[in-house]
Amino acid sequence: MTEAAATAQLQADGLNPAQAEACEFLQGQMMVLAGPGTGKTRVITHRYRNLLSSGIDTDNIAVFTFTVKAAGEMEERISSLCQTGFKDLYVSTFHAFALRFLQEEGHRLPIPRPFRLAQDVERWQLMCGVLERLRPDQLYRLPRPRDIAPDLLKLLERAKQEMAGPDDYHRIASDMVMEARLGADVQVQVAAVYAAYQDQLTQAGLLDFDDTIYWTVRLLEGNPEVLRRWRQRLTHVMVDEFQDTNFSQLRLVEALAGAEGNVAVVGDDDQSIYKFRGASVANLRRFRKTYPGLKIVRLETNYRSTRQVLAAANRLVSQNQERVGKKVVSDRDGPPARVYLAPDSHHEVAWAVERIAELLERGAEPAGEIAVLVRTNAQLRPFTRALQRAGIPYQLSGGRGFLDQPEIKDLRSLLRWAVDPADTQAAARVLGMPGVALEADVILGLSSAADRQQATIEDVARARLELSPGGTGSQTGEESRAVAEALRAVLEMVRAVRQQALRERADEVIFTALERTRYVDLLSYPSEIQRRQAGANIDKFVDMAQGFCDAAGEGGAMLAGFMDQLDAIEESSRVSASAQSIPAIETGREAVNLMTVHQAKGL
Repeated sequence: MTEAAATAQLQADGLNPAQAEACEFLQGQMMVLAGPGTGKTRVITHRYRNLLSSGIDTDNIAVFTFTVKAAGEMEERISSLCQTGFKDLYVSTFHAFALRFLQEEGHRLPIPRPFRLAQDVERWQLMCGVLERLRPDQLYRLPRPRDIAPDLLKLLERAKQEMAGPDDYHRIASDMVMEARLGADVQVQVAAVYAAYQDQLTQAGLLDFDDTIYWTVRLLEGNPEVLRRWRQRLTHVMVDEFQDTNFSQLRLVEALAGAEGNVAVVGDDDQSIYKFRGASVANLRRFRKTYPGLKIVRLETNYRSTRQVLAAANRLVSQNQERVGKKVVSDRDGPPARVYLAPDSHHEVAWAVERIAELLERGAEPAGEIAVLVRTNAQLRPFTRALQRAGIPYQLSGGRGFLDQPEIKDLRSLLRWAVDPADTQAAARVLGMPGVALEADVILGLSSAADRQQATIEDVARARLELSPGGTGSQTGEESRAVAEALRAVLEMVRAVRQQALRERADEVIFTALERTRYVDLLSYPSEIQRRQAGANIDKFVDMAQGFCDAAGEGGAMLAGFMDQLDAIEESSRVSASAQSIPAIETGREAVNLMTVHQAKGL
């Protein structure tokens, strides 16, 4: 395609001059500073098409994005716009690319072969094992030595993001000792823990999440032949959300692109919100120093927000003295931003829910167009309770506390009782589950008797049924017979689950338990959306069991092991973010969106 034809195509696509300028620049280095809602994804997809039109093959173009969801959406848009069919494009997160690279080149590295990525809970368990074995006096803190494991994992995660391996960390700690710096003795012990933790990963055939990029960069920078081949393969590199990259991701981009490569990064220092994950706005400054002759294009026309919203945002962000600098504008008008200064969190929640109810009553907005954004997952819970009381359907995106959901607690209790007959708390919850639902006084009576007799609830219940086949307490007639029938049914069901758990995989046991109890069919929720959410939670629980069984292999996939795994996930909740997140369901325009600001990024 000629340059004139390409320009005509871009104009036909409705790109503004700045977007078209970025799409037309195909050789060399470029930084696109793109404000929110200015069409940066559109620029990447249309620039990709221009590269194909100029004769570059899809196998020679790599596009890196920050999240799996963003990568999937980007690949879909590129495939649709460029009509690439079912070709396997290099459009992925940094970690997914690194994983693909290591599967191809990893035999050159001192990493396990084959390997798999460690789950969060596995990382936590390995770290706890290292602490228990080494017992470093500065880190192993009784009576709760495991409490420091999440902090250590976070520290090692950051070290790998900064390209510091165990040897590097030990050298840094040793220098601190030589310089008599404060905290040097602690860092020496951390270095020992780091080395032992990596050894444990290797012995288990595992890599953790940040190992993938760390080892990819190490190989590219340390093996000229591998680096040459990959630079020949990937002649054009694009990066989305560049402000959210960490140092190891920047090094990966620099390694692939080289000093003279074709690389374009799209980012906005005003939208850098992942510093807690190692992201650094300094990467934007470093990129400009690495490529001093690069082209800079600013996208400043916002198509998403109104003048009033942007005016408030621009005034706020202008206070940041370290930003690169741009002013986002819009032609759209709307109402001014409102601020409500609540005296406390209870008034804040009540005010927000009242405003939502007013919007819905007036029909001003469908529920799906309304969002409540908070800073942390813990702040979502009061809103869920208030919306439930108001009868307003909601969708919770990525909230924590999956194992605390009522249906999951029910299933865990049933399985725990089957594994451990002496678990009185689990037994009591099962007796109150849908499909059983004994009265509170009956459950309390059985629990109290079990406590007095130092027996299990199951033993007490069976003894009472044998003594009084028609009932278990003071009830008479039909009521007593109904209680006895329900109790016999649940005891038989638990016995059957226990027997199956001795010979079959945990996931098969759970499938059977769900079928026997008809638990899903008996759930009662105030809205269809909440019922669907409960169903999605149960599906995730089953998926977790299948994943555990597949990883455990023959002989290790039993129910008792899965229950221990769930306990470990709960105990390591500061590490197991994915395992503890509530699965999202598709609600369309039916439900108010509840999410953290981080989860709202890009929506």
